[in-house]
Amino acid sequence: MTSTGGEDGAYGAWRRWYARVPGWPVTGGVPLLLPTGTAFDALSLPAAAGREVLDRLRPAAPVALDGETMHLLVAPGSAGELPGLLDWLEWGPLVPELRGVGEGGHLVAPPPPGLRGPGAAARWLRPPVA
Repeated sequence: MTSTGGEDGAYGAWRRWYARVPGWPVTGGVPLLLPTGTAFDALSLPAAAGREVLDRLRPAAPVALDGETMHLLVAPGSAGELPGLLDWLEWGPLVPELRGVGEGGHLVAPPPPGLRGPGAAARWLRPPVA
């Protein structure tokens, strides 16, 4: 199924899919945004580094790619724990590009599987499931 166009087209279909399948709210217009901090947080890192960790994630963990940034979706509240964890592991200086996106943040919503939209740069590598 493909769809393009305005609110009644691609983006309306995207909103319905996000509400129905993962049960996530979307905000914004173009692009649609997925707010972080409630249903999930994200660990964002350069795509090249993210590819190295994909095989270590459980299969159900959603992963999005937006340009050269990979977003690993994790449990809400995880982003706030990241700085302390990196300090405790003494990894802070080793992974300066790794950042947590939590409450008050957002990700660009990739097109749902099977749907397209105009100019969509973000895409799911591992889409969320119902």
